[in-house]
Amino acid sequence: MDKSRRDVLAAGAAAAGAALMMNGNAALAADLSPSPLLKVNRVYAASDGASRMEVINLKPLTESLPVLSVSVMAFKKGAIEDWHVSPAKFMVIVTAGIYQIELTDGSRVDFGPGEVTYFENLTGKGHYNRTLSDGVVMAMRLADDFDVSALKA
Repeated sequence: MDKSRRDVLAAGAAAAGAALMMNGNAALAADLSPSPLLKVNRVYAASDGASRMEVINLKPLTESLPVLSVSVMAFKKGAIEDWHVSPAKFMVIVTAGIYQIELTDGSRVDFGPGEVTYFENLTGKGHYNRTLSDGVVMAMRLADDFDVSALKA
């Protein structure tokens, strides 16, 4: 296995392991108070179809999230995903590099390692993605009935 692929797999495994340990350990989670460490960027479709983003703090998790699948994806600098809606509800964690999304109002938001974005804009005008450096993200597909708002602190 070449070094870059091994690094991608190791980064994804480390991030997945950390998420599973935190989410599966109710005693540890119960000792945590809301903090910037539990910050999530929520991307959603407003009633007019425009994409919007809000930053929310999550209350401590005492149960695992309903994760259906996990994917680890590596991107080269300059990779682009044209305007699209999210095909399902996804929690995306940047593990390396800088990833940028653009919303329908033209605002652009950069995300770096450790930042978490929850995509639930399943309808509307969508969002645009680009990578500003080589990078790796871990995407967790969540159950269709998952509601991140129920976890707001």
